[in-house]
Amino acid sequence: MCGIVGQVNTTHPIDRACFECMCHTLAHRGPDAEGVRFFADDRVALGHRRLAIIDLTDSGLQPMTTADGHLWISFNGEIYNYRDLRHELEHLGYVFRSNSDTEVILNAYTAWGTGCLDRLRGIFAFGIWDADSQQLWVARDHLGVKPLYYFHDSERFIFASELKAILADSSVPRRPSKEAISDYLTYGYVPHHRSIFEQIAKLPAGHHLLLQHGKITITPYWDVAYTGAITDEQEAITLLQAHLQEAISMQLVSDVPVGVLLSGGVDSSAITAYSSWLQPTPLHSFTIGFAEQANDESQYAAEVAAYFRTLHHHQRLDLQTARDLLPLYSKVYDEPFYDSSGLPTYLVSQMARQTTKVVLGGDGGDEVFAGYHRYGYFTAAERIPIPHPLLKAAARLTWRPLHQIPRWRFYAELLHDQLRPPLEAFARHVTIIPPSQTAALLQHHIDDPFWLLRRFWHEDYPRISAAQYLDLKTYLVDDILTKIDRASMAHGLEVRVPLLDYQLVEAAFSIDARLLFAHQQRKSLLRKALHGVVPDSVLTTRKQGFAIPLDAWFAAGLRTTATDLLTDGGLAQAGIVSAEPLQDFLAVASHEQVWTLYALEAWFRQWIA
Repeated sequence: MCGIVGQVNTTHPIDRACFECMCHTLAHRGPDAEGVRFFADDRVALGHRRLAIIDLTDSGLQPMTTADGHLWISFNGEIYNYRDLRHELEHLGYVFRSNSDTEVILNAYTAWGTGCLDRLRGIFAFGIWDADSQQLWVARDHLGVKPLYYFHDSERFIFASELKAILADSSVPRRPSKEAISDYLTYGYVPHHRSIFEQIAKLPAGHHLLLQHGKITITPYWDVAYTGAITDEQEAITLLQAHLQEAISMQLVSDVPVGVLLSGGVDSSAITAYSSWLQPTPLHSFTIGFAEQANDESQYAAEVAAYFRTLHHHQRLDLQTARDLLPLYSKVYDEPFYDSSGLPTYLVSQMARQTTKVVLGGDGGDEVFAGYHRYGYFTAAERIPIPHPLLKAAARLTWRPLHQIPRWRFYAELLHDQLRPPLEAFARHVTIIPPSQTAALLQHHIDDPFWLLRRFWHEDYPRISAAQYLDLKTYLVDDILTKIDRASMAHGLEVRVPLLDYQLVEAAFSIDARLLFAHQQRKSLLRKALHGVVPDSVLTTRKQGFAIPLDAWFAAGLRTTATDLLTDGGLAQAGIVSAEPLQDFLAVASHEQVWTLYALEAWFRQWIA
């Protein structure tokens, strides 16, 4: 796992000192080595910060080239099946000078062109410069585990692992995107292809980009589709067990020790179980707890650690530690980011990095195996002909009978209710952008606040499968995976996610939804597949996730800290938020709403003010 940056200019040479500075901003992602190469009379550059995991020798250094100097690559990530691909390429006559997965990508591209993406099983973002054709090829992994941002104007194209590397070039405009700010207030993150800045975008998951003669072409190369072809329960269980073991086994391949992030839930416990069996050396496990008993679930992790005899590491996050971490929040995430579980994720990554460079995490299990509590409310709507108090999201839909509400809209309201407060609440009290432009933008988002969700909704899928696919394409990639990447790589820690092996995801979507979510039980089929693999208590314990005790911390003074910062903050001074309505809004706002604006304010102070 590493940090990458690249630039192609069409009209003038690259400023070498500036580019080297851009690369150096990613030192936290790759503290082991730095490499920078310039080509084409300094109009092309590739930079790399290395976190050495595979092939620890200098032969694994990047940017890396083919033997003939025809191709150059800067690569972030891991290709778990690189050994199999290497053997295949060697049979085709390719000669290797290293033991790295990076060189496998170069030769795979030479052999199969962009079709090599269909053969790569891993997490990755990379750029390949082709000196002969004078073109740059950039790609991002199937599920979007690894990030990739890019800036493009008439004179240059820049790509990087993080926004901060692009922003290190002071000539890149820092104009906040009004649409992105509104999206942030709707979803709690800046979604999909957008970034918080107008001229910087994200390459979507499962896409690749070709830059040739100053023009870019973006093409999807992978997607998952629900088939429901497997209707026999035992066949489905056997399929999941095989894919779980294969994915975890592949992702234990490393030239440094591998640990596991252990919460004590179903997903991380399954990974711990298989890892402890497959890895010959003692397995290190890491967890974070809270002083507040209502939020502390570290005892579940301790029970699993004892069961599998891992070398367990435990730390508690209290309010004072959280206060100390808050100034780092915007530096780590680059964009406004609502998800407060980024704080414990940052801390557990810091703790794990003291022992190892690589850990496996259970992210993706809720999306792939139908694990969210909201799925139960959503499917219940099929059986309740009139509104039910539990389905409080329908309240904003004037209590119409649930069968009259489009499925996508009802699920959007459930998401909105659980993940974000209504945008309309902000719109009534807060001027999101300068008054002259507010009305049209807010009206657009009030009329269609869920454009992102409609974009990925499949009406022809079963209710649960449609929700899973939507979450896989939105919340997972732009919230969960963003959180784990930034929090871990801030410490030079690689987090691998076996449950998001794309072939495992495809297998899960080939199973009849009635098996995957049987009898209104979350992760029903996965629990059956794990019977006898993990302790029975893991399969029956109800967990709430990694949420911080926001209510307790706000009551203990964090709300005052946040409101004081907002009242005299940069957002108000810049006119992004109107000061007087803000005062009234903060007096009645929920803790989640205050936290949302606080994260926006902290981002603004770090990157704009």
